[in-house]
Formats: sequence, structure tokens, C-alpha cells
Amino acid sequence: MKNSFLLVSFLFYSFGIVIAQEREHEFGQVDLGELTMKECSFEKNANAVNLIKTAKISFETSVRASIPFVYSEYRVRIKIFNEQGFSAANIKIPVVNENNLSKITDIEAFIYNLDSTGKIVKEKLEKKEISKEKIKTKNSIKYISFTFPRLQKGSVIEYRYFKKDKNSFKVEPWFFQDVIPTSLSKVTLAIPTYIRMNYHFITSVPIERDSGYKKHGGGFYDEQIVSFTARKIPSFRIEPFMSSLADNIQRVEFALRLGNNFENLFDNSDLRWKYYNTHLLNASYFGLQFDKHLDSTDQFIDSLKKLNNVETKVAAVFAYVKKNIEWNKELTFYSDSIEECWKTKLGSSAEMNISLLNLLRKSNVKCFPILVSTRENGMADEAFTSLSQFNSVDVIVADSNYLFILDCTQNGLSYKIPPQNVLNSKAYLVDPYLNKWIYLTDARILKKNEANIMAVVDSAGNVTGEARLKFIGFAKLGALEEQKKNKENTTREETDLSGNSEDILIDSVITEGNNENCDTLIQKIHFHFKLTNTGNSFFLNPSLFSYLIKNPFTDSSRQYDIDFGCTQSHFISMHLKVADNFSLEGFPKAMSIRMPDSSILFRREIFQQNNELLIRTVFTLHNSYFYKENYGAIKSFFDRVYAIINDLVLLKKND
Repeated sequence: MKNSFLLVSFLFYSFGIVIAQEREHEFGQVDLGELTMKECSFEKNANAVNLIKTAKISFETSVRASIPFVYSEYRVRIKIFNEQGFSAANIKIPVVNENNLSKITDIEAFIYNLDSTGKIVKEKLEKKEISKEKIKTKNSIKYISFTFPRLQKGSVIEYRYFKKDKNSFKVEPWFFQDVIPTSLSKVTLAIPTYIRMNYHFITSVPIERDSGYKKHGGGFYDEQIVSFTARKIPSFRIEPFMSSLADNIQRVEFALRLGNNFENLFDNSDLRWKYYNTHLLNASYFGLQFDKHLDSTDQFIDSLKKLNNVETKVAAVFAYVKKNIEWNKELTFYSDSIEECWKTKLGSSAEMNISLLNLLRKSNVKCFPILVSTRENGMADEAFTSLSQFNSVDVIVADSNYLFILDCTQNGLSYKIPPQNVLNSKAYLVDPYLNKWIYLTDARILKKNEANIMAVVDSAGNVTGEARLKFIGFAKLGALEEQKKNKENTTREETDLSGNSEDILIDSVITEGNNENCDTLIQKIHFHFKLTNTGNSFFLNPSLFSYLIKNPFTDSSRQYDIDFGCTQSHFISMHLKVADNFSLEGFPKAMSIRMPDSSILFRREIFQQNNELLIRTVFTLHNSYFYKENYGAIKSFFDRVYAIINDLVLLKKND
């Protein structure tokens, strides 16, 4: 009888924990089940779990108003299981404050713990413990950040806040998924009946949907109450070479349309996009700025009209805009005023690129604006008829001889290289006659690394040498970013950009081509190091300055597609001369490894004569995107490459 009682008690306790993970408790109230919970029931190894994530969104406007106010109430409750989960208590709320149209208020936060007697201790964060930090831009991006005092294993924390967006057609997506697992995620919208809302789901977990109607408080119209709920959502696991978090994390996106708007006459997707096209061309923030006069540009335009070569004109205007306008780090397709931007010398992506379009057209260059969604913002979807999915505008120049995708916010590269943040994505071309969806791609190899190394091994086993490294296209951007990081951690004015992990001592570095008119960066490096040895056997890794350092595909399975960003080529040539008192006893074998469809190729060539050795390695990526279903073949290829990439050269020292 006693055993039966214990079993029933245990089952009741376990059931209570599960219910505690899924029940939507009132804000400011916690129960013992949440505080005694030891693990997440559906992800046992989680360090923390979102017990509750909710949003309540409503709208306020009159029937005649063109753009509504959006009110949002957000609430999050988190259970901390161990010290590794403490990072979940570092809260950072971004506020994209465009022209002070967005405001966050009424932040409340609580932490709950158990004392030594098992009593619940509730503590509220004071206002002084909630800080604000700003990034200095024209339209400041603010972060409201805070953490929780007296955080410990087993704590439950929660917070909520209210957000008001003035004059906004954009409703932020609701992310059901997070970097930690989530027990309950729910978004509720109160939508006036004169507003129409479209929904776009990117989910794999079941979504519970509920809807109803109620009379608005003012009595002038009804509201449709719509809610979407997901339960037991696994944590989002970042994988190497994902397209972006925004493309893969589970969410619902919203497209808001006013019921009295003419666009609602078009239920057909193609017709609605044509309506948006017409609307944009006649919008003060977009099409009506294409012909605006920019101060002190007449002489520049007249000089360009005398030229016959389109590419020369593109190069000149691209450089001219970048010279005259500094980017304020804001991505948008809404241009406040290119005239004001030209005067202040500071502007958003829209103001810079519409200015580019303006001057190109006045110079008789045929070009078009394209609405884009950057890689970080996620892939645009033609089936989801909403302008809210775009976050910038670029310019495309296309005729029978030229194709340039231009973005004046891109630094470090010339007009010849397309912007990396929109490559391999869909865009919408805005034009009275040629409006359509297009796919932005480039068949050229846009990322190249080349390393040519000359090295000499002296009679004592010391290596001295010179490496000439070339970084071409997007490889240049990566190299400059690496150089920036290195300078923060060294006192040297110049650092090598190879990412090399060997114990090599750098004697000198000379950098060439560090300007935007050149898409190739060159480094000449003098180096030295001592070979490792066991007795008279000395070993050399010929993959000096290699970019194939660590296999990125070690997991047995894959959840998301593989996106390398662009086609790539990595080449290494090492010419080794060895002193006469050494003999070459062993070196890597020549071989070729390729995917069945030749989409990826690895080749190593070996040439040896007396005490000289030449090793050439090339890795070529002809395709940049692979579906997750092909992960097995990709993993097998990389496993084979990394199994032999670090094969050593064996030198025998003669007595």
C-alpha cells in the first residue's frame, strides 16, 4: 500500500512538472512546480527553457487613416536549470527607432527563487537596474538591456514590456522558436475589421489556431481576435553554412492591409504586386525621388553624357555617390529625402541607392530599382504579397553587354562585384513596364584565395620562406575583417590575413591593393619556424596558410540547407627546398576527390626532383547551395578531404 502511494505521488509530481511547463500562468505569479523543475521534458539536456513566450498585438486608427499605430505587449518567462543557462538571463531588447516612431515602455521584471526552507522568494527589478545603450546613427538603434540579480540554479525569471509603433505598416514576425527550447509560444492579434491581415508560416511544429470577434471599446467597429500557439518547440541549433537565422527559424510573418485600400480589390498575387509597383512609383518616399535635382551635380552629369561607355559611367557615378554620402547604417527602401541627404552628406541605404539611380538615369544609363531582402533579413517570398519582407533597395544595370548589381553601402569592393548580402536571393524589380520578380545570381567565382609559398629547410631543420597571398572578391572582405580583428589583439601595424593556425613566426608583412577600386588584396609575408622532430625524423605540414583548417561538417545529420554564399576557389602552391643533409623520405600522394556531379572538387598534385618538392592543392566549389537531403554526400566528401589534407612531409636527417 505504501509503495502504491509513493508511485501515485511520483506520477502526480511528474504530471505537475509537465503541466507547469505548458500552462500560461499569470504574470507575477509562479508555482512550486516551476521552481522544482529539474529538466525540460522534451529537450533533456537544455540549460534553460522558455516556459512562456507571448505577444498581444493590437491596432489603433480611424477608418480614414492611411497608416495605423501598432501596440504590442511582450512577455517571457524562463526557467534556469544550471550555470550554463545563466546567459539566458542577459536580456537585450532592440529598438529600431526610425525617426522616433517606435517606443518601449512599462518594463517589468521578476526573479523567483526557493530559500533554504523551500519558501518562494519573489523579487522585482528596480528601474535603475534596467539600462539603455545607443549605437550612434542618424536614426538611432537603441538597446534596452538588463540581467537578474541573485540568479542561481533553479531560478525562474520573467519580464514583459509594451511597444508602440507609430504610422507603421509593418508588424514584426513572431518567432515561435528560440536558441533555448520553448514550452509555450503564443501570439494574439486584435485586428479591426477594416484591416486585412495575411499570414505566412515557416514552421514544422503543429500550430493551434483560434479566432473570434468582439466589439471594439469605442463601438465603431468589430475586432477579429486571432491567436496562434505552438508547444514544445525545440531549441534552434545553428549549423555551419546556414543561409541565415531568419530563413530557418520557425515563425509566422504578417502582412497588413487596410480594408479601404484599393489594393484589396486584387486577390490575385500577380495583380497585387503590380499594384504595389504602381504605388511605389508614385510614392513620395520612393519613385517621386527618381528625378529630384541634386545640388552641384549638373557639371558632373554633363561630363558623363559625353562618354559612350556604360561601364565607365557606372564606375564614375558609383564612386561619386560613395564619396559624397556616408552611410548611416540604416537599411530601408523608404527614402526620406535624397535632396536633404545630398546636403547633409549622410543617408540610409535607400537614400544612397536612389541617388545612384537618379544620377545614372540622368547620365543616360538604363537602370532599375530592385527591392531586396538582405541575407540577415531572410529570403523574400513571391507568394507572400507584402512589402514588409523587404529591407532595402539596390540598383541593377542591365543591357546586352552589361549586368551590374549595385549597392553603395558595400565597402571594400568595386562596382564589379555584386553585394554579398543579396546574392542568390529573390528581388522585385520596380518599373512601369518591366516590373517582375528576378533572381540575383552570378556564375563567376566571386571568392578566391591564392597562396604561393617558397620555403627552404636549412641543415639544422629551420624553415625560412616567403608567402604571396591573394584575396580576390569576397575573400578580400573576409581578409580585411580578419585583419581588423588581428589589429585589436596585436601591436603590429600589419598582420597576416591567412587565418593560419601553425606555429609560424611572421617577420614582415606588406599589404597591397587595400582600396575600393581594386577587388584583389595582396600580402607578401616573410616567415620562419622550426620543424618538429623525433630524433632524426623531421616533419613538415605543407598546408601552410591553408584555409581548410577545420572540417565544418562533423554532425551525423543536418536540419537546414547548406549555403556557401557564392562559388569559390582556394589554391595553395608550396615549393620546398631541403638542405643536402636531409633526404625526402615521404610526402603526400597526388590525388583527386570530386562529388559525383562535379559540384565540388579537391585536387592535389606532387612534383619531386632530388631535394626539391612542389605541392599544389586546389579546392573548387562550383555550386554554392545544397539541399539538406544531400548532406550525406557533402559530409562524405569533406570527411575524405580532411582525412588527407594534413598529410605530412617526412625528412630524414643524415648523420
